[in-house]
Amino acid sequence: MPFPDDDTIQRLHKKYAPHDLAFTIVYGHCQIIAEISLEIIDKRHLDVTRGFVRAAALLHDIGYYPLFDASGYVPRDRLITHGVTGAELLRAENIPEPLCRIAERHTGVGLTRDSILKQKLPLPARDLIPETPTEWLITYADKLHTKAIMPNEPHDVTGYFNSPESYLRHAAKFGEANAARFAELIEVYGTPDLVRLASQHQQPLR
Repeated sequence: MPFPDDDTIQRLHKKYAPHDLAFTIVYGHCQIIAEISLEIIDKRHLDVTRGFVRAAALLHDIGYYPLFDASGYVPRDRLITHGVTGAELLRAENIPEPLCRIAERHTGVGLTRDSILKQKLPLPARDLIPETPTEWLITYADKLHTKAIMPNEPHDVTGYFNSPESYLRHAAKFGEANAARFAELIEVYGTPDLVRLASQHQQPLR
């Protein structure tokens, strides 16, 4: 399956980024998720297409750009919509559907129709759960790094890394099933060298 190259993806980010800070935060995060994903592929000897995984990682959070407000950050109540927003944006750009699905389904460890309805989330009432190996890989890798996109976070901090254990504690706040699903992902994908990545990117590891 054809997929866009790095230059094409970067141009898309620059097209939709409302300002340089947004580009630095979102594209920088996507680059880190690509690094994490490729390291997991190598360590776990996963049978996936590296170029496709890289493209998926670089595109997965493009849906944040339309959500930035005038203060330069994304309001908390809009965060949950970035996956669906990103998928819509990518489809409008004629990006292959498998990449659109990854953008759409990577939020948390997947969102079920029941949870969307129960929590009255501003999302379509359908399952948004990863299904393919690459969808799950990007979903897991994405949890190991957090962007600084909230108004109460200083503009000189662009993000931080999460150990699998720290994210597992976070996942448990959303129920036992959520935590169990993430624990399974830890078993499947393991832990990349987050100490090295945190040092390389000069960001904290929590």
